[in-house]
Amino acid sequence: MRRVLVICLLLLSGLPGRPVAAQETTAPGTDRFGHGDAWAVSGHVFDIKGRRFTLAGVVCPDPGTETGREAKALMNQFLRTRIRCRARPGPEDGWEARCEANSRDVAEALISSGLCRTP
Repeated sequence: MRRVLVICLLLLSGLPGRPVAAQETTAPGTDRFGHGDAWAVSGHVFDIKGRRFTLAGVVCPDPGTETGREAKALMNQFLRTRIRCRARPGPEDGWEARCEANSRDVAEALISSGLCRTP
């Protein structure tokens, strides 16, 4: 059975591009992992203290493109707010996550922005 992890990120700084500290909680019967900083790698991929998470249900352009940089900036905005994610082990030693920020699905928000698409 796959383990489910619930992560809560709390806003510590309003400065653009600055990582925020993460506080995590776990569902009963799951493993814990450490506290640390969170930042966007791309519009749909983010790290929390060395753990890589990929948002389920969305694909964003490479951050080397203008649209990809905008998607990454939007993901960083979500990471600087109160965000809640359910994650499970994903492909390639990473985690697959479904996240909500301000009661809105983050993947849907990225798609609605026009910056990202469904896979």
